[in-house]
Amino acid sequence: MELPVGMKLLNSNQRLHRMARSKLTRAIREAGQEAVQDAGVPHMERAYIIGELRPVDRRRRDQGNWYPSESGRRRPGGRRRAG
Repeated sequence: MELPVGMKLLNSNQRLHRMARSKLTRAIREAGQEAVQDAGVPHMERAYIIGELRPVDRRRRDQGNWYPSESGRRRPGGRRRAG
């Protein structure tokens, strides 16, 4: 399943206000949910998700910057966010 091309993603260099971050997180989750529904994936209690970033241009990207878009609950090294 693919998210829409050009969709804004979270990265670790952003210093967003919590409400702006919340809006981006909601948009990513809703786009993911829509992609899953369009693909006809059955309901699951748990799922393991692997993200792959495919930029439309040839500029270099720092892989570690994109972990906030992959999961809002995990941090590098498998540590969970407090709360």
